[in-house]
Amino acid sequence: MKLTYTPVYFLLILFQYCSNRPDMESDKKALLALHQQQRKAHLDKNVSLLLGDSTLTDYIEVNRGLIKRPSYSESAKRFQAYFDEVEFIQWDDVTPPVFSFSDDGTMATAVVDKIVITRPLRDNRPDTAYYAWLAVYKKIKGKWVLHRMGSTNK
Repeated sequence: MKLTYTPVYFLLILFQYCSNRPDMESDKKALLALHQQQRKAHLDKNVSLLLGDSTLTDYIEVNRGLIKRPSYSESAKRFQAYFDEVEFIQWDDVTPPVFSFSDDGTMATAVVDKIVITRPLRDNRPDTAYYAWLAVYKKIKGKWVLHRMGSTNK
């Protein structure tokens, strides 16, 4: 028995392929919104806004030569202590973040170049730091969540 494929069959396959493709523009907008949410969380010193839905994933961070798997409560405590010690003068991108997506649209990376100027509340002298980081996001139940973070500063 010989199978023959009609143009309609190929159109159905093409339609199926196109209908399952992720909407990268929409995803990029969602990640930019998360990026702006992180800025607002820092400037407002809002730990819960900063951590968001981080309980949905097994978060891992790489920083200062260490690999950590902090729990939500550990992260909240650490950020609250940091927020309580400083005033944020600036927390801005030096260049726009660069986003990349997996072919299936379930994972994304963001490369971020950031300037952060803080004023420690104890001595009132501004401190300027430049950070670069790679954030890995995972799409869980249609929502982007920070999954991995690698950060450095100069």
